[in-house]
Amino acid sequence: MLLLNPLPIYDTDEVDSLLTLDNEYFRIFEYQPNRNVLPEYFHIDYYAIEILLEGEMHCSINLHDIHAKAPCVITLLPDFVLHVDSVSEDCRAIILAHNAQFSDDLQMNDYSYRAKQAARAYPCNGLTEKQTHTTVQLF
Repeated sequence: MLLLNPLPIYDTDEVDSLLTLDNEYFRIFEYQPNRNVLPEYFHIDYYAIEILLEGEMHCSINLHDIHAKAPCVITLLPDFVLHVDSVSEDCRAIILAHNAQFSDDLQMNDYSYRAKQAARAYPCNGLTEKQTHTTVQLF
């Protein structure tokens, strides 16, 4: 379930960190989110789809408060600002991340624009058990 509440506006000078894929074109990995991994606000420079498989995560995306509870999908775009406030001890996720070149190579401009607009409006969406299973299989 998604709860979206605006946070107070922060000084953008505080958003000085950057999460990056470096030179990696495409990457899929499983991880257990940890509040200590992302202690500040980060500017994302890649595309990512995160499937929250277990647990809960309280974060802010573009300074909007998000309470994500598994199973759900979180979509991050290259200009998003992310801050992880807290995660449950049982939190587990799978991430598919890729750089802009990968998106350009797909040549899906019309679809890409609509998908980006949807991700901006709704960065976190709940999944049914069947949707979760199918998505994990696709990953």
